[in-house]
Amino acid sequence: MIELKMQQKRVMWKSIFIFVFVFLFSPKLQADRAPLLDRFHVCTVASHKTANLNKLLLSCELNHIDLEVIGLGLPYYGNGTKLYLMAEYLETLNDDEIVMFVDAFDVILVADKEVILEKFLRMNTPFLMSAEKNCYPPHLIARYPPMQNPFRYINTGSYIGYVDVLKAWLNDLPPINPNASDQLQVSTHYLDGHVFFNLDYYCELFLPLYLVQDQEIVIDVENKIVHCLTTNSQPCVIHANGNSFRIWEIIYQKLIDI
Repeated sequence: MIELKMQQKRVMWKSIFIFVFVFLFSPKLQADRAPLLDRFHVCTVASHKTANLNKLLLSCELNHIDLEVIGLGLPYYGNGTKLYLMAEYLETLNDDEIVMFVDAFDVILVADKEVILEKFLRMNTPFLMSAEKNCYPPHLIARYPPMQNPFRYINTGSYIGYVDVLKAWLNDLPPINPNASDQLQVSTHYLDGHVFFNLDYYCELFLPLYLVQDQEIVIDVENKIVHCLTTNSQPCVIHANGNSFRIWEIIYQKLIDI
């Protein structure tokens, strides 16, 4: 137990150091380098089209977002494929641009680019990763430091960041295994002290729905907003992770399929 606590403290302090270094030395965070909307990209990875990908595309269309679908027609070996296809995609962009990645088959967007970008810039972080209630893979749960917020575990289904920081993160990962879980690879790397991102603990941008209860969500149909009462936030990206499609479908029907 003592050794575990010491390990958690070492990870925490190393994480703080790495994040402060990235934050202070990334010129992208300076106000005079703030990107314009046309330098903000939203993308996903999918080898083929499905009904749920069409729902994501429709949600983007309604919010005036051009979604870039990466990997159509290419082999998909496993969820690790998303990591190396993203690495290839980022090489086509300038370092001072911003990219938001979302999963293809269980995500919808409920805000436009202006709202998403404004929220991200206001959070003053070079790289933000989604956080969920469930720990996957479950054997990693003991490695997370304790905290009160229920959204405390990495969820790789949605993230946003400056291109140079995303490139540095992907390059720092161990050799990507396309057949293995992307969440396993990213979470292990993070918990080993390679902390390139902040977690969206309060669901300001991302809301993974697994283990979320009905009473935690209010759908404002008139203003087309989803309220998460648990975190007192209005997330922009709704993710039916862990097969949590029931609430996701209700949100889709009320805000997108109109």
